[in-house]
Amino acid sequence: MATILLIGLDYHEYARAVATELITQGHSVSFHSIQPGKPYLKLLRKFAPESYQPALDRYHESLVEQERVNHYDIVLFIQVHQFSHANMARLRSSQPDARFILYNWDAVSTHDYTPYLRYFDNVHTFDPKDARRLGVRYLPLFCIRSFQELPDRFES
Repeated sequence: MATILLIGLDYHEYARAVATELITQGHSVSFHSIQPGKPYLKLLRKFAPESYQPALDRYHESLVEQERVNHYDIVLFIQVHQFSHANMARLRSSQPDARFILYNWDAVSTHDYTPYLRYFDNVHTFDPKDARRLGVRYLPLFCIRSFQELPDRFES
């Protein structure tokens, strides 16, 4: 089984659900939110956006430093556009044997991740048009197991 560093946007707990699914499959997973939930960063993002990006970059830099001592088989990103290129380069060099995988849950028109493609060995998108246009892999959106178990229709 693989050791996986998962860095993702924890939108409605989906990234954590992906981590849980990977653990269920027998992998070892370390998860970090790409946008930390620290209240001061949330305030900066809303009220002082000019200060937010440098603070976010420092958060990502500390994440890279923290994980430098670990060796992963896979570094999996769910979203990437929040990460600076400098921090991506640091992470790549700190995990030279890892396979880097991106799964993007937004269309390029929403968040352009194309400048980051060079950092990844595999790129997947939920958007079939982006997949065709960019020559990356199409992968439908992740579905939480409990959603899969819902009935086909609801009786009224």
